[in-house]
Amino acid sequence: MEHRIGTTLPVHRMAPEQQFHAFVEALFQPGDLVEIRAIMPDRTDSKNRGTVVLREWPEARQLIEEFPKLAELNQQGANIYFGVNPRDYRSGKKVAVTQCRVLWADLDDCTCADAEKRWRSHLPHPSIIVNSGHGVHLYWTLNEPVSVQKLELREHLEASLKALYQDLQSDSTQDVTRLLRLPGFFNAKREPVPCGIEQLNSGLTHAYSAFRHWQDLATVTLSDSIRRHAVQNAPVPSDSLEFSVSETSDLKRIRGLVATLDRDVEDRSRRDFWVICRLLETGLPPNEILMLVAGKSKFTTDQYGQNTMQNALDAMTQH
Repeated sequence: MEHRIGTTLPVHRMAPEQQFHAFVEALFQPGDLVEIRAIMPDRTDSKNRGTVVLREWPEARQLIEEFPKLAELNQQGANIYFGVNPRDYRSGKKVAVTQCRVLWADLDDCTCADAEKRWRSHLPHPSIIVNSGHGVHLYWTLNEPVSVQKLELREHLEASLKALYQDLQSDSTQDVTRLLRLPGFFNAKREPVPCGIEQLNSGLTHAYSAFRHWQDLATVTLSDSIRRHAVQNAPVPSDSLEFSVSETSDLKRIRGLVATLDRDVEDRSRRDFWVICRLLETGLPPNEILMLVAGKSKFTTDQYGQNTMQNALDAMTQH
C-alpha cells in the first residue's frame, strides 16, 4: 500500500544545497543522529578505500546547517557519505541502529532509465531516486518504522534486502549501517560528477508489507542458515581433517578464527580474506576451510567463497 501526501518536488530547479536540505528532511526526523563520513580517495591505489577526513554524528537539524563545511571538503576531493538509518548513539556498529524508516538499493553503473526497468514490474514507485554519478540509489520511505533492535529482527531485514537486491541486480551490501552518497555534492570517485536527486516524491510512503515477497524469501533463507549453523558448530573431530590437528592449540586456533566471522566489523571483505589466509596457514585444505566458513559473514554464496579463497591462495603464493 502506498500513501501519498504532498507532491513531487521540481528537483531540476533546485540548487545543490536545496537538494541536500530536502533529502535530509525527507529521510530523517530533526532529532535523529545521522552518521556522516567524508573520505578522501587514494587515486594512486584503486584498492585503497581512502582516508576518512571527517566522521561525525550530528542531529539532522544540525546537519542541515553543515552544507558549507561538507561542500568545502567535497571541493577538496572528498566523497561525502551518510548512514541511511539513524543511530541511537554515536557509533558505526549495527547495535547502534534500532529502527529503519526506509528501504534502499544501490545500483552501480546504471542509468535512471535502466533502474526503472528493474523495479517497475514488481516494486512500488520509490519515494526518492538519486543519480549517484555512476549509478542510481533508490529509497522507499516506510509509513511505520521497522524495529531492528533485536538481532533476529535485524538479520531478517538484512536478509530481505539481500533477496530484493538479487532481483534488482544491485549492490549486495544490505547492512543496516549502510553508507551512501549524499545528494547535493560531487561524486569524486573518478572525475567529479554531480550526485543529485532525480525524483523526490514528498510524502510518498509505503507499508513494509508491500515487500512481503522478499521477507518470505528471507524467512526461508534464515531457516536454512540456522540448520547449517547447528551442523557447523558441532565439535570438529580431529580424525575428520586431512592433516594432524591432534594438538589442542591447533583446534582452538581454527575455532577461534572461524568465530571471528561472527563479529561486526566495518570491512567484512577484508576481515574474511584475513581469516582465510590464517586458516590456510594452519594447513587445512581449501575445500575444508570453505566448509567451515560457509554461511558466515559474506560466505553465503559459493562464488564469494571461491573468489576469496583464490585471492588468499594467490597472496600467499607471492610471499
